[in-house]
Amino acid sequence: MWWTFKVFGHQRVSVLDGGLPAWKREGGELESSTPEAYPTTTYPVPHKDDSLVRSFEQITDLARQGTQSVQILDARSVGRYAGSVVTANVQIHWQGSRTTQRYLLRGQIITTGLSSGHIPGSISLPFQNLLDTETKQYKNVEELRAFFEKELDPAKETIASCGTGITPVIRFDVGVTASIIFLALEASGFPPKRSLYDGSWTEYAARHANSAGMIAKDV
Repeated sequence: MWWTFKVFGHQRVSVLDGGLPAWKREGGELESSTPEAYPTTTYPVPHKDDSLVRSFEQITDLARQGTQSVQILDARSVGRYAGSVVTANVQIHWQGSRTTQRYLLRGQIITTGLSSGHIPGSISLPFQNLLDTETKQYKNVEELRAFFEKELDPAKETIASCGTGITPVIRFDVGVTASIIFLALEASGFPPKRSLYDGSWTEYAARHANSAGMIAKDV
């Protein structure tokens, strides 16, 4: 959600580091009552920042031509990245007919078995590497920056990806973790140019299921 707000021009957006468990540990107050509804108002549509988003077509071009000018970070587990762990079936649910930036979605339910592996030229960076193992909160900014300075090239655009991405309208049964990498990059201020592939592996693997050489494996 934080990344989505950023794409649509909202600058004053924050994330509760560690989520509800961290809030509870710090003695934060909780309530169980039904929140009051906010009155309807006119919402000014902000400018969409397309520089933060990378499309299937753009990622496909990079996979075919080479990723020398960018670094694609894959937030999934090492096993799923390498292709040694089978990706679970992904259940895609939606109702009615809705149009997204790249698809017309019609009302139905589809269950798709995805190949494991990774985008050619991408780099494995399990999102857990950016978090404290006990608290599940982000490592401090100094640690994150030192890590990125060691592992990444500041002159290249960094593209975050994961298993499901942030594709709207569709609800996936697994988490969204590319935004964890994106937030860590922004918090550390490194590198200066960063974006996120919102379709991520679910879209890429599904649309390249029959494309020779477009899914890499290390096994």
